Amino acid sequence: MQKSVRKALVVLSILCFLSASFAVVASFAQDEDEGFVKRMWKKARGAKQTEEVPKSPEVVVSEEVEEVEVEIAPKEKQVPASEIKVPERLDKEFMLDVMRSNLDAYGNELSGRIPNIVAEALPGEKVAYKFKKETGEIVDFENLDKDKLFVVYRTLLNEANMIRTERMNRQLQQIRQVQQQIQQARPPQVVKPPTLPQIPQPPRIPTPPPQPPRPPQQRR
Repeated sequence: MQKSVRKALVVLSILCFLSASFAVVASFAQDEDEGFVKRMWKKARGAKQTEEVPKSPEVVVSEEVEEVEVEIAPKEKQVPASEIKVPERLDKEFMLDVMRSNLDAYGNELSGRIPNIVAEALPGEKVAYKFKKETGEIVDFENLDKDKLFVVYRTLLNEANMIRTERMNRQLQQIRQVQQQIQQARPPQVVKPPTLPQIPQPPRIPTPPPQPPRPPQQRR
């Protein structure tokens, strides 16, 4: 009887020791892993919350492009000379004066460029310029109506400007050629080196003439 009681006490003491040691080990492990467990728990909880939050539908912004209609301008129609209207500020006398001054300066060249302008020789080596119609009739410019005179005036003025420009270009070309010829004929200039200023030298001091040697003195 006593032996069975002793065995029971020994077993009970062993169980108490094991349970106490197990509790100590479990508390120590819990203190070390508490941060890790909390982090894992927060991650799992956050992932669950993100899964539960419904995604907002993607908004597709469509840009509406306004169609711009481009109107193509019609081609300019060539207006016949008979339909060209004379500006109000141009009178017949003004156009005739401008035509006379240009014919006096460039009449020979203008008659060669404009078929309707012909030259008639007058006594005293003078020339008169007139207008030749399509029928072949030659009339003075004063006999043309204002609309027809304006067409001739505009054509003559354009040709006179072209002749004036060509003459200026020829004069400039001649000036360039003359300048080139002068440069080629001119001998090359030799550049001399700069001369240095002469430095004044001090006056020379004359040296005395050499003295003759003295005779040796006799001893007494």
